[in-house]
Amino acid sequence: MIAEPLTDEEEREGFVVNSPPGTFSDTLKRKRVLDESFSLETQYLGVKDSDRNLVGIRPFAILKKAGLSKVLDCLPESHFAGIRIHLTWRTCT
Repeated sequence: MIAEPLTDEEEREGFVVNSPPGTFSDTLKRKRVLDESFSLETQYLGVKDSDRNLVGIRPFAILKKAGLSKVLDCLPESHFAGIRIHLTWRTCT
């Protein structure tokens, strides 16, 4: 398994549309809302299997807490949180 920044917008949107656990919180539209309306730095990590197939995504925002440190928050201002894993993926290799 490999986790890396997910930069391919088509790959990310296709995964969200074709994956039952995908929600609006995982889409580029939500990323733009957080980036533009809340001035947040958002990132998406892609989880890929050994064949480089996208099997999960992990959206998050980088927040400054008390001006002292940065923390990763799974999409603030959202009721949904956590990694999205496609249901057909069942084992780690």
